[in-house]
Amino acid sequence: IHDDIKPLTVKLKYFFQRPRPFQLAYYYKLKLMPFMTLGADSPSFPSGHAIESKVLSEVLGNMYPELYVPLSKIADEVCDSRIGLGVHYQSDIDVGVYVAEKICEMKEFMIKYQL
Repeated sequence: IHDDIKPLTVKLKYFFQRPRPFQLAYYYKLKLMPFMTLGADSPSFPSGHAIESKVLSEVLGNMYPELYVPLSKIADEVCDSRIGLGVHYQSDIDVGVYVAEKICEMKEFMIKYQL
């Protein structure tokens, strides 16, 4: 799944080139102490973690219906954590969730992952 969605995520990030909150804070000399993560060296918009966690929860939740709700909650927590860590804006998350929904609606993706 990661290999299928990563190219789109990277293309969107580098198309929009949005700086991360801590990068703007540094520029404006504001005190923001983000938790530095491995993915924080790429542009902020859209959130790759939001895209991937939502797509994974949808695919796995459909494979294991009894885990659908817990997996969705975990994906939501992943999304929320990115803001709490200071590496994303809410709109990065919102659009990441939207992109994940659109990926899961793609006919080819639905067939491949039996959605």
